[in-house]
Amino acid sequence: MVDVKLENLVKAFGSVIAVDGVSLQISKSEFFTLLGPSGCGKTTTLRMIAGFNQPDNGEIYFNDRLMNYVPPDKRNTGMVFQNYALWPHMSVFKNVSFGLEMRKIPGQEIKERVKAALNLVGLGGFADRTPDQLSGGQQQRVALARALVIEPDVLLLDEPLSNLDAKLRVEMRKEIKSLQKKLAITTIYVTHDQKEALAVSDRLAVMGIGKIVQVGAPSEIYSNPKNRFVASFIGLINLFHGKVAVAKEKEVVIKTRMGLEIVASALDEVNTGMEVLVAVRPENVEVHRYGFTHPQKNVINGVIEAIEYLGSISRYSIKSDQKIINADQYSPEAEETLQLGDKATISFEREHISLIEIL
Repeated sequence: MVDVKLENLVKAFGSVIAVDGVSLQISKSEFFTLLGPSGCGKTTTLRMIAGFNQPDNGEIYFNDRLMNYVPPDKRNTGMVFQNYALWPHMSVFKNVSFGLEMRKIPGQEIKERVKAALNLVGLGGFADRTPDQLSGGQQQRVALARALVIEPDVLLLDEPLSNLDAKLRVEMRKEIKSLQKKLAITTIYVTHDQKEALAVSDRLAVMGIGKIVQVGAPSEIYSNPKNRFVASFIGLINLFHGKVAVAKEKEVVIKTRMGLEIVASALDEVNTGMEVLVAVRPENVEVHRYGFTHPQKNVINGVIEAIEYLGSISRYSIKSDQKIINADQYSPEAEETLQLGDKATISFEREHISLIEIL
């Protein structure tokens, strides 16, 4: 396995800069995800790693070997495309064996490696079928087997689950993660799906408009977003615009534009007078009957404007001074006692607050 290093990668298509100074260090055997909205440059970055696009500037290294001028078929990467790119006239066996045949691997070894790859992805009895005889999930497994059979140093996956239904996506992402850990392959995964990225990644990079915005473990990205873009893109979040009124050793007091006073746990980098966004996830917001008070919690009054039943949770939207605050509740008692249009009080702990400096 190899580590992958990107140094100041730049790629433009005409006047559009698709990738703008991307630098990353991806460790051996790591499952690393490039996450971002459409057009952010994540797929272009992946294609440069694969060798399908040549960077206009910057370097790509596998271990310490410069790869910029190494052709795609000499990089020993396995690629799984969004549309699977299976040859419809070939059997499953021929689709999977194609890369080995191009490498002039002996026939008996090809048979053994294809059989092993198909067994690995749970398609041991499907070698003679053609792609049109397979479901979407089975086609995805064939594409994965084709990428794995060449024993790649780096596995590249470009939105591999986007054509599957929601339930199958969850099943397949678990399988991909399990296979990656079993084989210990350095893996770079591209997706726009936040839940998918959080579920499979050891680390991930959030991209926006051709740049890396934040890199970290899933829990770090989710709990401590670096800026408004990351906070808003990764899951649902409540944001309050305010200014630091007091920065003590153990707590920070923020006065918001709504006239609220919010208390957060102290952070070293917060200073009095700093403009910040107070960020609180809906699952950390509690909903109470109107009039609830608690000396150690931040408390806000409002009116329940919407209730969404989402299976395991109910999402309450509470309107307070023209702002909508979302709260996810697991308690069935709250559903029974609080109704649409009721006055309500919400609260959240200071430890659950992230502060984002407004630059």
